[in-house]
Amino acid sequence: TSTTNFTEISINPDGNVLATGSSTGHISLWDISFPDEPIQLTQSLFGHSNVSNVSFGFRGDILASSGGISDDTIILWDMKSLNEPWRKVINASSKTGLSIDFSPDGKTLSSGGTDNNILLWDFSNLKNPKQIGLPLIGHSDWVNSVAFNPEGKLLASGGKDNLIILWDVTKLETPKQIGEPLGDHISEVKSVEFSPDGKILASGGCDPAVILWDISVPDNPKIIGEPLTGDFGCVNKVIFSPDGQIIIVGSN
Repeated sequence: TSTTNFTEISINPDGNVLATGSSTGHISLWDISFPDEPIQLTQSLFGHSNVSNVSFGFRGDILASSGGISDDTIILWDMKSLNEPWRKVINASSKTGLSIDFSPDGKTLSSGGTDNNILLWDFSNLKNPKQIGLPLIGHSDWVNSVAFNPEGKLLASGGKDNLIILWDVTKLETPKQIGEPLGDHISEVKSVEFSPDGKILASGGCDPAVILWDISVPDNPKIIGEPLTGDFGCVNKVIFSPDGQIIIVGSN
């Protein structure tokens, strides 16, 4: 039985590799081709004092990890050479590595941080990533979670200010906030995630509750049913199953 405190998980696009981040700063990679018998693929990757987020990009060839408030860095790991993984450390700017998410095509990374802002990064050249445009400003407190929709044209962010903001990122150089922030959580929002068809947004908070939003019309989102509650604490992570029929909740 492990006593490791897992802080984040991510599954590659093929669904056969699971990455887990921990409060000790280690990232473990698991072959989950047979979910009942997961196999650790390599020695743990280590580059942070704490792992706040992990996200696969470029068809699963790259894994990005962030250190959150512990080191304010983002690290890229080359998944094609696990025995000697190449890595690129990005000292993005102070306080920007709390939350990260790759766009579906893997060429754009969003990062939110303790400076209350969101940055977009051009990763078309992995050796020389560049910031795109100006920061996205809308939250009044830490940006705990960012997520692209399956088309990569919509970005959702959840913050310590209890708010969710939707962003139109069709034009990456000039992203725009869509409508007013969604303020139905009564405590900080820790996780936002789109359904596989992009029509539903799930948000998890420290209420503790999970709220489902119909965002088929992004400028007029509507809550679906009652908030999901249960015998759990602060909701740190929400994930949809590949068919969109199940929501997995990770909590304290």
